[in-house]
Amino acid sequence: MDPDKLTDILESHRKWLGGEAGGRRADLRRANLRWANLSGAKLREANMIGADLSRANMIGADLSRANMIGADLFGANLSEADLSRADLSCADLSRAILSRADLSRAILSRADLSEADLRGATMPWGAVHLGGEAMTGSAGGYWWCAHLATDGVWLAYGCEQHPLAWWRGQTSDLSVQHGETREHWRIVEAVIELATTLEDDNAGKE
Repeated sequence: MDPDKLTDILESHRKWLGGEAGGRRADLRRANLRWANLSGAKLREANMIGADLSRANMIGADLSRANMIGADLFGANLSEADLSRADLSCADLSRAILSRADLSRAILSRADLSEADLRGATMPWGAVHLGGEAMTGSAGGYWWCAHLATDGVWLAYGCEQHPLAWWRGQTSDLSVQHGETREHWRIVEAVIELATTLEDDNAGKE
């Protein structure tokens, strides 16, 4: 995308966010923003479906509530970016730098996070990635922690601590046994999905 056109879109979006006259929500659907410099950009609630943001510099950018379904963020630098409540479904975040980024309540359904740098990032369900081998957080009223052991990833949730394979074999009956509702199991499943990213990140690193 032409740099001047991008500048105009960002300015118009700034006005839209502030309720100023002449403002318009940023429409960057399928835009070619490869290697673009969007450091500190204010793109909250922007429409970025299918945008090519590979290798873009988005350090400290505000992308909260942005629609980024199917966006290509391969190798993008999103350190300290605000991605809270952003929709990143089916997005390619492989090899992206997400250190200290805020991904709280972001939608990551079928997103590719392989080899992404998530150190210090705040993940959905209150998770904090502590590096390549551990993450912790709170969800459903319980603290949880996932860590990589010699025999694979283990997940501790509430008073239960087991390998991921054990957790995957459970059903909503487990929540009921602990005095929770069956709907609570959806939260547990989300935690299991997050813990699985540790398994993916460390595959083949032995």
